[in-house]
Amino acid sequence: MKYRTHTIAISFILSLLFLFGCGETPMPPADILPSPETGTPQPEAPGMAFDVTLINTGESDAILLQTEEGAFLVDTGLKKQFDTLSAALSRLGVTELSGVIITHGHKDHIGGLKKLLETFPVNSIYTSAIDDETFSDKEMKTVRTASAEHITVKQGDTFSLAGITITVLAPQRKYVQDLGEDDNDNSLVLRMEAGSTSLLFMADATVNIEKQLLNSGLELSADILKVGRHGKEDASLPEFLRAVSPEYALVTGSHRDGENSPSAAILARLTDVGASFYSNDTDLLALTLSVDENGNVTPVEHAR
Repeated sequence: MKYRTHTIAISFILSLLFLFGCGETPMPPADILPSPETGTPQPEAPGMAFDVTLINTGESDAILLQTEEGAFLVDTGLKKQFDTLSAALSRLGVTELSGVIITHGHKDHIGGLKKLLETFPVNSIYTSAIDDETFSDKEMKTVRTASAEHITVKQGDTFSLAGITITVLAPQRKYVQDLGEDDNDNSLVLRMEAGSTSLLFMADATVNIEKQLLNSGLELSADILKVGRHGKEDASLPEFLRAVSPEYALVTGSHRDGENSPSAAILARLTDVGASFYSNDTDLLALTLSVDENGNVTPVEHAR
């Protein structure tokens, strides 16, 4: 009997240890455990009202961004189209520019820069740190002798203009025409964050750069896309447009300057991904996408 008593006592102690987990706090029932998918809600990006304006300089790039903090240009169009650029800036109330980004040195992107610097105060000029292929010596002299600060940027750099955050996505290296490469691929590809709204500017980058970006793992989605290569068919791959999935697209092409710009096939691809597109193939002075703090977009036409 003494042996049986000891056995019962030991069994009783082991039962207590099992029930109370050796002093550890018992786990709550499964139905009140926090779900691994339910974390602390992340705050949404604060809203920012801004305007992005496609200036009608034909088959050339000149796009203005304006916020309460200031205004800046991405490219300056052709020299012969400067009067249009100047008229648009004046119409939109621009008296000075926080900056001018020159995506590359082709004349349809940098042509209006010298006259712009003579007409409007500009705080800074941004160019590629690796592109000495598309800029002429004359154009670089204009940049380097300007009173504006000259800032060079490269892939991976992030900077801010007028409160908008800008990240350089491409190019990784210089592309040399004498080696059989397309020097348009020297274009700065820029992704912008304006509050909760994102924009992607492809400049003249071709399908070569689009494929690299698709394989890079970088964030490509954007609410507003500036279409590459003036809407020509050597850019805007279907899979690239699907990855970007823009709601709005800006095309700096005009059939007055060439039959293939913008291409009907590219416009069809934009329609396929659900994008509303606007181009320089009109008689307007400019078109503005006015974005409010909630990300709602209102197109505004500016007649000549």
